[in-house]
Amino acid sequence: TPINTDKYTAIAEVGACRGNGGAELNDKINNKQKTGLTQAECETECDNIATCLGYAYQHSAASTAAAYCIIYGPEVAGTCSNTFQDTIEKCAAVGQCSDTSVDACGLAEGDDCLAE
Repeated sequence: TPINTDKYTAIAEVGACRGNGGAELNDKINNKQKTGLTQAECETECDNIATCLGYAYQHSAASTAAAYCIIYGPEVAGTCSNTFQDTIEKCAAVGQCSDTSVDACGLAEGDDCLAE
């Protein structure tokens, strides 16, 4: 359940957002992931990104430190300066991403590079 119910609406009780291909095809949509945030901090993270469309928060984690927060929206994962590098893995191998304040995967320090 979202904290700010005027702005956010729960669309499912379990799971991360997926594209039309669903979880079976591992059809992830543009996102970035962080761990160690409370739900309120996760929601604030989304609030602070102009292109954020929503978020998912892991309530079932053993602790806040282990809980994941996934932020969804256009370009929140960053973009690769080489358009032929169309996955995080390809972009990381090249090591050139559009935002120089983040690591080669296009994620800020503390974010999970495995979140595509």
